[in-house]
Amino acid sequence: MGYKTGHSKISIRRLRCYFKTRFTNHLFFFNFWISTSSSLFENNTDRRFKPISSLILPMVTLVSAPGRVCTFGEHQDYLGLSVIPAAINKRCFIQGDFTSDGKIILDDKIYNEIIKIPLSPDEMLNGYLLNKNDYLKAVLNVVIKRGLLKKKNSQLGFRGILRNEVPQRSGLSSSAALLVTFTKLIDEMFQLDLNEVEIGIIAYKAEHDELGIPCGQMDQLAASIGNMFHMKCVEPPEIEKIGYKLPGLVVGDTLIPKSTNNVHSIRVKEITDAISFLTNQMKFDINTTKFEDVDEILKISNETWLKRMRATLKNRDITRTAYNELKKPSPDLSFLGSLLTKHQNYLREDYEVSIKKIDDMISAGMQAGAQGGKLTGAGMGGSIIMLAPEKQKEVAKALTQAGGKGYVVEIDRGASVTSLS
Repeated sequence: MGYKTGHSKISIRRLRCYFKTRFTNHLFFFNFWISTSSSLFENNTDRRFKPISSLILPMVTLVSAPGRVCTFGEHQDYLGLSVIPAAINKRCFIQGDFTSDGKIILDDKIYNEIIKIPLSPDEMLNGYLLNKNDYLKAVLNVVIKRGLLKKKNSQLGFRGILRNEVPQRSGLSSSAALLVTFTKLIDEMFQLDLNEVEIGIIAYKAEHDELGIPCGQMDQLAASIGNMFHMKCVEPPEIEKIGYKLPGLVVGDTLIPKSTNNVHSIRVKEITDAISFLTNQMKFDINTTKFEDVDEILKISNETWLKRMRATLKNRDITRTAYNELKKPSPDLSFLGSLLTKHQNYLREDYEVSIKKIDDMISAGMQAGAQGGKLTGAGMGGSIIMLAPEKQKEVAKALTQAGGKGYVVEIDRGASVTSLS
């Protein structure tokens, strides 16, 4: 991309960087010079550069956010209980240039389409009408409703490429990675100075409130914060970062798309009905009541409630035990593996969100040397995770041979932005 004058062609990126870093006191004159020159960006389009007073646009920008696995706490977040997610090194990326044409234009390599979002003063004030899967506009709506774009310059824009390494509908939160990546871009673009939790919450509100998709906050916060952390899913979320990076993780994609909408809504109703019943029958607290205290009541009342409550309270306790182990300087990986397997047993037998292929893949992974494993995500498809230190490649191969797609992953950082030279 270059800047044309009547005499020469200069790298606009170098020029801006030069003036920004070496002649800060003369930015006004630099912008005045640009504003009075006849300019044209060369990008196979007739895209006029409309300068913004006293603004130097950044260099090429790379924004990204990771997918995630849920190590412990599956189906706990929407009940206000605790979860332990882990960001993985499969990421969503947006890369491109900031512009001054008042538009966000992305070449979407996921669906092979061009996304165009105008940033007119009216839209930046009142928001956007949303169609199904309008994820990016949903983010902008949340930002606008919070008043964060008031007095921001609507001439600012961005042109780039969107790609996502996180497999779609695999239970690894590809949509959360996309939402957080775009939220991070908007934060950088308009200099909103959002912290990692605020970015995750905005992404969550976009998916849950704007698009009406049933989800908890774990996915978006995991993509924003990164690494591993313990989160009590209350308002506001209580987050404790875990310094330990769990080694030996393997993901197995069942190649069966997950079914969050159906499973999630049904299980939410079943467990909330059970909670309402127990609250009327006894002094029930989902944070402290033991399963043994409700066992007899539910046995004579409703078998489905009995099973769902057993899975909920037992996995609550497993998550607490796992967190205590992960806080140790040298966690016992064999013990953590056994907790993963216990977690899976309750998801399979009592929450009934596992399927034969998940069970078969976990069995194959265990035979190949894994120390434990469970499904990750809503279930009924999607992916599994296995803990297999020093046996990752063997376990990944076994998962593939069992009819899925196994691959080694590592714990990764959260949302990030880099200016590229």
